[in-house]
Amino acid sequence: SNSTLVVVGPATIVVEQFRVKSNSKLVADTTNGPVKLYATNEFTMDSNTLVGPVNRRPKDLSVYITGVGELGESAELLSNDEFVGTIYAPHAPVIINSNSSIYGAVIAKDLVLDSNAAVHIDMSLYDDEDKNRVPTILSWTKSAMPSDLT
Repeated sequence: SNSTLVVVGPATIVVEQFRVKSNSKLVADTTNGPVKLYATNEFTMDSNTLVGPVNRRPKDLSVYITGVGELGESAELLSNDEFVGTIYAPHAPVIINSNSSIYGAVIAKDLVLDSNAAVHIDMSLYDDEDKNRVPTILSWTKSAMPSDLT
């Protein structure tokens, strides 16, 4: 914890699990090319962490959760985190806890947003023909209201 890791691109990193400890940063220097991180199991940002490229362009940092939904794969941002980039997890949940934000884009099996969590879609990631479209909800689950609200 309380450390900074700088990854100089172009770079491809493949790991089973990737965790950024509390109060730490993963910074991508993408001056010479993008950084791609493949996690076969999970990607976790502990509380108060920052992950992103120095130039703050989401297209320069991508995280891929590559499992097929059998090992408990996930991407999770704990509280007060900031992620700048793209997360591709078509077979895994992406969980964004309290006061955390993603700037870029997310593709996930399930997207869970806790209180004050946010996903800010970067429209520069879209192709010109896609710029007039907006993100679409493909499905949702109806949840019971908490008993103190009914």
